[in-house]
Amino acid sequence: MNPTNDPIYQPERTVTGQKIFGWQFDNKYILRGYRPANADYPKIFRSLTFLHNESCNVYTHLIGALLLPLVATTLLRYLAEPKFLNVSTMDYAVFGIYFWCSEVCLILSALYHLMQPHSYQVEQFWHGMDLLGIVFMTVGTLFSGIYYVFFCEASWQQLHWAMVLAMGTVTSILISNPLLKTPRWRNIKFRIPERLAPGKFDIWGSSHQIFHVAICWRCGTV
Repeated sequence: MNPTNDPIYQPERTVTGQKIFGWQFDNKYILRGYRPANADYPKIFRSLTFLHNESCNVYTHLIGALLLPLVATTLLRYLAEPKFLNVSTMDYAVFGIYFWCSEVCLILSALYHLMQPHSYQVEQFWHGMDLLGIVFMTVGTLFSGIYYVFFCEASWQQLHWAMVLAMGTVTSILISNPLLKTPRWRNIKFRIPERLAPGKFDIWGSSHQIFHVAICWRCGTV
C-alpha cells in the first residue's frame, strides 16, 4: 500500500542496447532485451522468470543439461542388453566421457548466459568457463570417436588421443588470456539471420540461439 499515492519506481527488467555498458554488448544486430548490469545474484536468478535476449540461450542448455543424464542412462542401459555380446568396459568408458564432457559444456554455457549482466569481472570469468566447456565437449567427442575409428589400431588410438589432449590443453591455456577474448579476434562472424533484419531476432531466432539448439540436438543424437 502506498499512503502518499506517489508512483512507485519499478526498475526496467530489460533495456535497449543503448542503455548497457560496453562489456555487455556483443552483437550490434541485437537491439533490445538486455538486462541492466546488476551485481545481485538473487535478482539475476530471478531473471529466469521473465523474457530477455538471453532467455533462449540459458534455457536451451539448462534444459539440455537436465535431459542429457536421462539420454545417457537410456543409452548405457541399451548397451547392457544381451544382444550386444561384445560390449566392453571401455565402451562404457568412452560413452561416459562423451556424456560427461557434454554435460559440463551445457552447464557452463547456461551459467555464463545467466550471469552475463552481473559485472565485468564476473562476465569475463563465466565467459572463460563457457569457452572451456566448449573445449571439454570437443575433446570428449573426439576422444570417443578416435576409440572407434582406430578400434583395431591401439598405437594410432594413443597417438591421436595424445594429440587431442595436447591441443585441448593448449586451447584452454590460450582462452584463459583476456586479450584473446576480445572482439578483434572474431572478425569472421556471420551473425545470420539477425544481421539481415536487425532488431527482429532480439528474443528468438538469433544465430547464437540456433547454435545452442544445434548443440543440444547433437548431444542427444550421439
